[in-house]
Amino acid sequence: MDAYEQRLRSLLESRGAVRARHRYSVRHFEWFALWQLGGLSTTKLLKQYGGKGDESTILKGLKKAADLVQWTNIRNSPKRKSGN
Repeated sequence: MDAYEQRLRSLLESRGAVRARHRYSVRHFEWFALWQLGGLSTTKLLKQYGGKGDESTILKGLKKAADLVQWTNIRNSPKRKSGN
């Protein structure tokens, strides 16, 4: 698939096509799968993926991925207890 994609990209670019900006990240789909299907928390995802950003970044990314695949039954995030 990668070789096919590269050939197709080269052909299109040689004919004047310009690459569009990515509007998603593969990592967001990974987050979504691990959170929705694997049951990982946003805290664990944050630690697993280098700890950059915060949990809201993870949530935004996985919700964007859910929108892109039109996933309608998103599990609820557990409510945080105050004082923790």
